[in-house]
Amino acid sequence: MHYAEALTLSIGSARPLRLTVSLLPIPGRTFALPGSRFLLLGWSSTGSGMQSIHEFLLGVRKGAVTRLAVVLLHTDRMDSALLVRRDADGSLALGLPEPPSTVLHNEDEWHLAVSGRRQLGLDALRDLASEDVTCRPDDRVYAPPFERTPCPARVSWITVTASGFTLASSNQP
Repeated sequence: MHYAEALTLSIGSARPLRLTVSLLPIPGRTFALPGSRFLLLGWSSTGSGMQSIHEFLLGVRKGAVTRLAVVLLHTDRMDSALLVRRDADGSLALGLPEPPSTVLHNEDEWHLAVSGRRQLGLDALRDLASEDVTCRPDDRVYAPPFERTPCPARVSWITVTASGFTLASSNQP
């Protein structure tokens, strides 16, 4: 198992946010966003070949660092990745690689949780609207811990909004 036991998140002179819940992510890349917000990516592993990518949208409210929204993508290690694309206005879009159509490791454990919304299992992940993608020179593929994953061929987009995350719609009517 790989995880942090505690995290202290700081932004400027704001009161830091201290997290001590179980299975916290090991911090990874951070991206500054318009509106004095930040996206922190991290990862954790529960063992048995499974891994999670955590996405924390952070900001300052009432003088303290606050988690504005959270996304948790739990997949097998071989398919654990996230495409990060910065738009011209400074905002971010996050590309979830389309799950392979073949039988996957621990299929019943795959899920996506977007704060405040229901959790999506593997079938629902496969039903998300996906599109072909070609990586741009400034795109980043976050694939911890080794960061050796190539650009995914197809992704479903999560848009980082002012207050949270918006997930691509389903392909189903």
